[in-house]
Amino acid sequence: MEDVVDSKEVPVIKKKASPLKTIRLHCLECSGGSPIEVKNCPCVACKLYPYRIGRSVNRMPRILTDEQREQIRNRLKSNIDKHDNAEMEE
Repeated sequence: MEDVVDSKEVPVIKKKASPLKTIRLHCLECSGGSPIEVKNCPCVACKLYPYRIGRSVNRMPRILTDEQREQIRNRLKSNIDKHDNAEMEE
């Protein structure tokens, strides 16, 4: 059996894929290449079902304090300013 993949149907990853990307590709292949079908997958008994979207179900959302949000805002603004200044110098 050959590993031939039609590039129009399933994206080909040239480097080693993460487990989540591999699961996502499997689900895309299983659903005929349709991301909408992956999202609406009826196979809830599948062991890969919780991971079909390409995100880990074990990852907790980030909860930030107001101080942390302000630090992130300032850092982002600083980086944007640096980028804009670098473009102006060119």
